[in-house]
Amino acid sequence: MSEQYLSQDEIDALLDTPQGDAADAAATAADGADASGDSEAAAETADGAASGEATEAATEGAGSPAGAMGRPVDRGVPQPYDLARQERIIRGRLPALELIHERFARSMGLAMFAFMQRNPEITASEPVVGRYSDFLATVENPSSINIMQTKPLAGSALLVFQGQLVSTIVDLMFGGSGRPVKKSEGREFSQTEQRLIRKLIDLARTEYGRAWAPLMPFEMEFARAETQPQFANIAIPAEMVVSTTFTLDFGGKSGTMQVCIPYSVLEPVRNTLASSLNTQGAGEKRSWQGHMSQEIRPAGVQLVAELTTATLTLGELMRLQTGDVIEIEPGPQATLKIGQVPIFSGRYGEHNGRYAVRIDTVNAYTDLPQD
Repeated sequence: MSEQYLSQDEIDALLDTPQGDAADAAATAADGADASGDSEAAAETADGAASGEATEAATEGAGSPAGAMGRPVDRGVPQPYDLARQERIIRGRLPALELIHERFARSMGLAMFAFMQRNPEITASEPVVGRYSDFLATVENPSSINIMQTKPLAGSALLVFQGQLVSTIVDLMFGGSGRPVKKSEGREFSQTEQRLIRKLIDLARTEYGRAWAPLMPFEMEFARAETQPQFANIAIPAEMVVSTTFTLDFGGKSGTMQVCIPYSVLEPVRNTLASSLNTQGAGEKRSWQGHMSQEIRPAGVQLVAELTTATLTLGELMRLQTGDVIEIEPGPQATLKIGQVPIFSGRYGEHNGRYAVRIDTVNAYTDLPQD
């Protein structure tokens, strides 16, 4: 088959022809070819032209704002991003701080019971890291906002008692049902409420320090009190703080207490607070052991003196009836047991007209049977 080539004019005509007319242009170009093979070459040329048109259209569509599918593309609006802002470097939870606050909630509940003879259920939220301005927006009005100096970590913290919590406790302490009194915004607390608040501050700062003790010394000292959040300037509005809300529930009547500490104050111990290690130190374990030892000493136990034993077969045991006699041979020693655990060994006899056992041996803990 002789080869036939399209002229440059014919190629230009194919490229300039719309895609829908490409086949007609190819047919026209094929009229000059031989009947044996020229039509096939023309068809191939038509296919190539159509493909070129489609590729060019797709390329132009992709480069346009409308996109290949004809829909407008939203390229977004550039937003300023401050690489130095604290949100970028503060990540993750603070498990050790959560444990401290759980310990504080338990001990504060016991302290409240000793103070007012009512046992509130205190639950702690997870520590929230956010802007100081965002925290102040959560503080209800009225609230008792107390600025505390932190030691040895230099800085200040907030100890906030919700107005509803204060009025609930006052009502309970004076024999009421705990119904809170609704206070208008900006109203000062009464003298009675202020005395109660000072007592709550003393309880909270003491128990909060104890909750930190297994990790490190931490104290909060009262500096001054405010009732308006905008005057509690322990940090600038954009500064990051760590806040936790404690809910005190008195049998359906509840209120909240909040602790807010600037992140810069906690920065020196950030790695420790972010760790998931158990912060219960050896000192706290010894303290718990001492408390348990003191509390368990008054517990009553039954001490049984085992004078002798007898060995019977199962058949002999099954044949025993009322009136039968089991012969025993008392040994020289008696074993004193608590439950099934032998504690002492000694000789038995009489003392001051009573049966008695004189202790000769005290079993060591290593001598006790192991399960």
